[in-house]
Amino acid sequence: MKFDEPERPEFGETILPMINVVFLLLIFLMLMGHVAERPRLDITPAQSAGSEEKGAALLLFVDAKGAVQFRSHLEREEALAALKVALLEDEEGRDLVIRADAGADFAQVLDLAQSLRSYSKGTVKLEVRQR
Repeated sequence: MKFDEPERPEFGETILPMINVVFLLLIFLMLMGHVAERPRLDITPAQSAGSEEKGAALLLFVDAKGAVQFRSHLEREEALAALKVALLEDEEGRDLVIRADAGADFAQVLDLAQSLRSYSKGTVKLEVRQR
């Protein structure tokens, strides 16, 4: 007795190569992307004729109302305590860069910079935006 083989369905183009390409592109973009510290505070820096942009510095953000942010710390006392610990543990002697809003009270920012100068092994700088 002879039975006919059942018909096998025809498969169209497979989607697997496209999934592989998208996955590889995702990995490439994750590895090559630039990860930068972004402030959660709304800051518009003051303008100046010239400023320097250096990497690998510790960043402290100050908004117009005097609120500060260091890394993910938003409460003023917590942020300043975390910054002081980071400055004391800094082996590389990185600079401390203060990015203050143009509307921030300059006297308060200056007092803050002077109080942090003793903790920093590098220099304390106020960063401004170029015109």
